[in-house]
Formats: sequence, structure tokens, C-alpha cells
Amino acid sequence: MNLDPSKLLSKATERLRDIKMTVRKSALQKLIKVYQDYCRKCYEGGMTINDHFEEIPCKIMMLCYDKDCKEFRSQNMEFVLADDLFPEDLLVGERTNHWIHMFSLFSFPHEKALNTILTEKRRFQSEMKNYLAVRKKLKEICPEETQKKIESMFKRMAAFFPDSHKAEECLHKLNQIKDNSVFKSLEKLLEGQAFTTIGQTMKDKHLVKIGDSIPHYEFIRPFLSKCSSNIFSSKHVQCILDYLSNNENGNKDLEDSAANLLLAIVRNFPSMLKGLEKQFQKLLEQKSPVNDKLIEVIAKAGPHMSFNHSDIYPFLKRICLDGTRRQAKFAWSAIAALSFEQSVFRKLYEELIDSLYSERNVPTILQSLGCFAQYSVSNFETRDEEITSYICQKIIQMEHLDDGHDATSFHDTSQCSKSCQLKIYGLKTLVKISLHYEGSHVKYNINGLLDILSRMLWESDNFVSTATDSCENDKAHIRLAAAKAILRLSRKWDLHITPEIFRFTILTAKDSCLFVRSTFLSKTQKLLKEHKLPIRFACAFALAVTDVIDDLQYQNYKYIREFIKDYSIVARKRQTSAVQGVIFDYPAYILVFLIHVLARNNDFPFEVCQDEKMYADLCSPLFFILQALNDVSIVDGDLDIVNDAVLHVVSIFRAIRKVEDAVDAQMTTKLHMLAEIGIFTLNELNHGGISVLRTPGQVLLPSSLYRASSCSKYPKSFFDENFLSRVFHVFKKSTLPHGYAQKTAKTLPKHGHKGQQDVAKSNINIYGVPDLASSKLDDLSKREIANAKTVRPNIPSVKRRKCVPMAGSGSVGLHECSMIEKQQKLASKHCGKTIERNMLSSSDSVSSKGSLSESHVPIRKSKRAAACSLENAVTSSKRAVEPFKCPRTKLKDTCGSKKHDMLADVSNKSHFNLRKCK
Repeated sequence: MNLDPSKLLSKATERLRDIKMTVRKSALQKLIKVYQDYCRKCYEGGMTINDHFEEIPCKIMMLCYDKDCKEFRSQNMEFVLADDLFPEDLLVGERTNHWIHMFSLFSFPHEKALNTILTEKRRFQSEMKNYLAVRKKLKEICPEETQKKIESMFKRMAAFFPDSHKAEECLHKLNQIKDNSVFKSLEKLLEGQAFTTIGQTMKDKHLVKIGDSIPHYEFIRPFLSKCSSNIFSSKHVQCILDYLSNNENGNKDLEDSAANLLLAIVRNFPSMLKGLEKQFQKLLEQKSPVNDKLIEVIAKAGPHMSFNHSDIYPFLKRICLDGTRRQAKFAWSAIAALSFEQSVFRKLYEELIDSLYSERNVPTILQSLGCFAQYSVSNFETRDEEITSYICQKIIQMEHLDDGHDATSFHDTSQCSKSCQLKIYGLKTLVKISLHYEGSHVKYNINGLLDILSRMLWESDNFVSTATDSCENDKAHIRLAAAKAILRLSRKWDLHITPEIFRFTILTAKDSCLFVRSTFLSKTQKLLKEHKLPIRFACAFALAVTDVIDDLQYQNYKYIREFIKDYSIVARKRQTSAVQGVIFDYPAYILVFLIHVLARNNDFPFEVCQDEKMYADLCSPLFFILQALNDVSIVDGDLDIVNDAVLHVVSIFRAIRKVEDAVDAQMTTKLHMLAEIGIFTLNELNHGGISVLRTPGQVLLPSSLYRASSCSKYPKSFFDENFLSRVFHVFKKSTLPHGYAQKTAKTLPKHGHKGQQDVAKSNINIYGVPDLASSKLDDLSKREIANAKTVRPNIPSVKRRKCVPMAGSGSVGLHECSMIEKQQKLASKHCGKTIERNMLSSSDSVSSKGSLSESHVPIRKSKRAAACSLENAVTSSKRAVEPFKCPRTKLKDTCGSKKHDMLADVSNKSHFNLRKCK
């Protein structure tokens, strides 16, 4: 062990990644023995703690990501950390020292693996506590109902064991034990925060009875281990606090590591801080470099701690007024967690307002005001108009702000001036305030904030000082901040976001600055993944397809794959309870919004021309989405999902060809052209046919974008087949496949095709229209937004983007519900009524009613019709899948230059009347 440990350990730990499973298992056992021997020598003084040996548990932690071996899954790795890693007789203080040192070597994957293990342990213990509580009330509750609850709990608990079936069986045997002392001992074990080894637990005289009743040692040992505080305990927490208080050598890395370890423990087991309040408070008074993390600890564990409010409040108040923005954020969480009286909030509110007016540490004050609106609603409403008006007039709309503020407060927004940073902080505060108001009984002028954001996206020049060297960077940061603010607001105020504001926002994906578009796409992907964003914002991924930067194009490709796979699965799970024709939570539904945006591209001609390259470039986002929806490899080879997507797309295109543009009737021709190109492209991607069993009887379109056509005749075809074939050929030539292996339908498993062999074959003419019943557009005048108007920026012609002229000068009524609210309420019995009130139905006025396969429309026998139809034949298993590719076009990154073209797609200029936020 004392001979060149670095090389020996490096070679040994590499065996953990060996191809052979037996080698990996053997390497794990031997490395654990080496680490135990090393821990003993450190305790005896024969060795000092060093990185070479502390790398062993780091490498072991990475085994959690080995999906090939069930022995390395988190359920088993918990036992390695709890029972095997350290010598059983090693003191808690020594264990803690090793944990602190190894934590300093952790990267994000290590922390994630440890958090997974601790989270599973916490969830198991929580389920076990619930079971014991239900068992106590066994006589009070209906036996049948209780039994169902217990069975459900056992299934969830069994999932945390390597062999879930055996575990569930043993848990049922546990439930049959009549001796209540056994369950009292289990309850005591679960509630206790003291450190216990598995050997000590197994010696408990009452718990021994479990082993007598359940003769499965492979279950009893891990079961009791999961119930114990044997990885971390309150003693570990105390040792960490001691280390932070007595860090005499001043090792900052280890100090940060100790604070991070404390946070990792408290996130899952906050009650382990109980009883250590005085020691923790003394540490806060030392003004430690890790105070930020200690404040976060209070925010996490506050409800479980018994602080004297008069002792801790002065510290938290000082942070809210004089600390950094990050510190203030966690200080407010801590104040909320500790449940201070409302009088405390009122006094602090007055001090915050005074500090704002006196321009004292403004960035932190803005952060605190935003948090105050979140945590103390009633108090904030007393002076809300005053604050929002001040922020709008004195911070956001001022052309140039004094840069004399404390520079340390501006460290977290880089590469832009302090004046720009302060405007962004003010904007963030307004967004937090507006999010607090949604659903409140108090009216809030959200349109005033949306007007500001529109101007930031459209006229960023008006929000920065042109005299500074960072002018272009400031403009880019202003645009990005505005776009991200719209994303946040859309979760609760989506009804108020007009089609124009939506278009401005997603066109940030085509911003001239690489930093802006990459950050915006990343934020969009994050919110969509968390299902905190209306599905229509995924259109940004399609618009970003033309990015010339390979890394960003590759990342965008991953985003769209994740989005389609995730939302397809979720939508299909809700399919059984969905209202007929309601497909707005399917990925294909973003085409409804994408086509509306593409039609407003100033380069898209109103009249048909024979330039296939131009149409291919303009429609590349549409092609990108259609190709992705048609790629079975994205959905793990589930052909049913792809077939459903194709049917939804067909219905959407047919519906759009029967409506007019509700915002600008002049754009209707472009909408129909795009739908025709989309239909032809879809047909070509499917090689002229696809298996179909059904199609949505109706498609609901947003009445804020589309209205029923005044013309009863079906729209004409704009293009001939040969021209569309050339456009499609350009599409294919302008794409380059990424490094993903594409699978064909032949090599992929087929799901859910039972009975398809009995389906009769028939041709489906996409352009054909079944008999349509007479229809009327839903009357939604009661839900129109007062004072909603079409915003028209007044922009000089030299440095401004172009905007499409809107037909008429009237207001644009927003008739559609928040998409997120619709998705959450989809299974509700009232969902159908809600949707019908707020969406334009295509079942009567736009699209076909009933199955396409039952349509009696005469089928054209021309070559043109044949090319633009889908066959209702069982050809799924034979269908070759077009590889999903990304178009490659040039997009020049002009971030930092004097000219930017974020909204180059948009034409003409109009004027925004900026309303004050009052």
C-alpha cells in the first residue's frame, strides 16, 4: 500500500470498468478491502488522508450508472456505502473526515449518484412510516380499504429492493406478525437520528423476531439497513459543523466540500439538524466563507429547527438588505421556512422600499422585493403599484443608469454593463411580482409588462446606452432577458401572450448572437422537460435548425428528439380519457403554431414562384419537424406512435387548408401553401402510404390564430407535383445526418398491431373533404381581453428588423386557454366543454368528421392525386424510415457587431405604446 499507490490504484480502479462482469465484481470487493485497510491506518496514524485512496469511493459511486448489472444499481450501492465501505468499528468522526475529503473530489455525476441513493432511502423510510401509521389505525378504518392501502405501500417499498417480487412477499409476511413490540422497535429505528451499524441493529431483541418470522436473511439485513441511519446521521452533521467551526488550516476547498456535504444530507434528511441550532447559529456569526450555503441549509431544514426568532432574524434581515442576490434569495426562503409573524414582514417591507428609493444595494433589494411578493402576498399588495411603477420608470425605461453601484452585487451577469444588469434585475422582479398575481383577487396589468417585453425583443436599442463599449452585448442580454421572461410568464399568463409576442419570443432561436440563441434554446428545453411551458414554444427548436454552429445544431437535434419522445409518451397515456379530437398535447400540434409563424416570413411570397431552393430554405423548419415526427428511432421503434403522429399531422394540414388567418387575412394564402407543401413532404417521407386504423374526428385550432373560412369551396392547389418533388429533393440535399444510428422499420419491434391484418385496404386522399356539417365559430366575446391590441413598433428603417403589416387596426382577441392548464385538466369531465369554448373546432368547419378510412370522397386518379395521398394499408413493417436529418444553412453570428437580424423574418415597422405598470 505504501509503494507508488497512484499507479497501482489507477490500474485497480480501471478494472471496475472491465467488460467482464465477474472482473468488475471482484475488483469492487478487493477495492473495498483496500479502502477499509486505508481507513484503519489513517485512524491509527500510520497514514494521512490523501486523494489517491479517496478516489476509490468516487469510482465505486460511478457504478450506479452501470445499467448492465443489477448488483451495481442504486438499490445495492446503498448497502455498499452503509455497511461495506468503512470498517464497522470506525468512529463517526473519522468517517466524516473521509466523507469531507472524498466530497471535494466529487463531480456532478458523483453528487447525482449519491443524491439518488439518499433519496431512495428517504422515500423508503417515509413509506415505512406511513405503513406503521396505517397499521396503528387498523381497527378504526375499513379493513378492505386499509388492506388496499397497505398493498399499494408494499409495492412501492418493494421497488427499492434488488428483487422486488421477493421483497413484496416478505413485507406481507412482516404484516402478519402479531407482536406489536416489533413494530414499535421499527418505529423507533426509523425516528432515531443516531448512527447505528447493521450489526448493532440486528442485535435488537425485538427486531430479531422479524428474522424468526421471515427466514430470508437476504431480505432481513437490507430491510433493517434501509430503516437505519447508517450512511449519515445527526452525529455526522455535528461533526461537519465542528469541522467548519474549527477549520484551523483554512483549507477553502475542504471547507466548501464540508458545506456541500451538509447540504446533500439536509436536502434528504433535514431533521438531522434538530438539536444543533445553537452550534449552527454560532457558525453563522463567524462570517464564514460558506455562509451562502449555510443560509440555504436553513431554507431546507428550517421547519425542523427550533431557532429563537429574535436570535436568527437580525442575521437574515441583514442578508436581505446588504447581502448578495443569491444570499437574499435563500434568506427569504429561510424566513418563510421559520414562519415569522406577519408584523415582521411588514416592517422589513418598509425597509426594503426605503432602500430602493435611496438606491442602496439595488440589485439585492430588487431580489428581496421579488421574493417578498412570493412569500407575503397580503403585505405586498399594499404598495405594489408604487413599486412596479418605480421599477418601470426609474430602472427599466431609463436610457442610462448610474454605474456607481457596488460592483460586487453585479457579478452574476457577465459581459454587459452594470446599467444593463440592473435593468435585467428589475425585469426579473416584475416577472416574480406578476407570477404572484395570477389567480389573485387583485387585478394586475400584465399587458403593461408584456408591452415592455415586446419592446425589449423588438427595440433593444432603446434600453441600452449607445455611448458604452458594451452596447451590442447589452442589446443581446436585454433580448435574452425578455425572451426568458416570456417563457416564465407563459406558464400562468399564456392567455395574454399575443401571437405577435409569441413570434418575437421564439424567433430568439434565430438571434444573431450565438450566446443568446444557445441560452434561450437551453432554457426552453429545460422548461419543456419539466412540463412548465406550453407545448407551442417547442417551435423554437424547428426555427433553430438552420444554425451553422455544429455543436448548437447537434444540441438542438437532441432537444427535439427528447421533446417528441417525452410528450408522445405522456400524451398517449392520457389518450383514453381525452376528448375526441383534442390533440394539443401531442408533439405534432406545434405545427399549428409553426405554420402561423412561418407564414409571416417576409421572404415568403404571396404569389407562387418556381424557385424550389427558396421554398426549401423557408420551409426547412417544417421539414425538420415532419422528419422528426416520422422517425421511429426517436420513440424506440414504436410504430403506433409514429402512425398516430402522421395521422395528427394529416388532420392538422387538412384543417388549416379550410381556415383563414385570424390575425391577418392576407396571410391565408401562405398558410394554405405551407399546408400543401407539408402534405406532400409527409407523403414523400412515408413513401406514399402508411398503415392507419383511425384518425381524429376533429381538430381543435386556436381561435386566436385561425378563423372559419368565409369561402365554402375547398382551396385550390398552388403547386404542381413536379415542382414539389424538386422542393423535396432540395430538402434532402440540404440535410446532413448526425451521428445517430438510424433504424429502419424492419429492424425495429412492432407494438400494438394486433388485428391489423383484418383491416381492409383503401386509398385516402389527403386533399379530399368529406361532407361537412354547417358550423359556427365559437362565440368567445365574453373572454376577450380588455384593451388587448396589436402592438406596432415605430422603428427607424436603418437598424430595425422587419414586421408583417397586420390587417386592420383592431385588437387581437386571445380566446385560448393556457396550454399547460389544458394539459393538466385533460382528464377532467369538464375538459370537453372548456376546450370547445376556447378553441376553433375543425370537426364542422375545418376538418373531417369521422374516420378518414370511412370517407366517401371520390379519389382522383391522376398522378398528382396519387402522390398526395396515403394508403390505408398494413405496410408498417415494410416501411423504410427516412433518417432524421438537420438542414445545413449558413447563419452568421454577429453578436457584438452593430447590426443584428434576430427578427429578419419579420417585415414592416409599427409603434409600441409603452404602458406603465400600475
